[in-house]
Amino acid sequence: RQTFLAGEYIQRGDEFFERADLDNALAQYSQALQVMPTNADAKARLHKVEALMGDRYATAAALVGATFTDGA
Repeated sequence: RQTFLAGEYIQRGDEFFERADLDNALAQYSQALQVMPTNADAKARLHKVEALMGDRYATAAALVGATFTDGA
């Protein structure tokens, strides 16, 4: 089940990536890793998006980190 869900998130992420919607691609790949943290495909795609986003990613990561910390 985890493999299936991770695959679904990766597929959605790929669709967003193809449309140059990096924010949503990043979100989908991150979801895939939450479901299956060892998924190498999701990790590779996530790192690719992070590299393309550059400084925007650093800002987004800080906000996501704050959200997870605040919600804990």
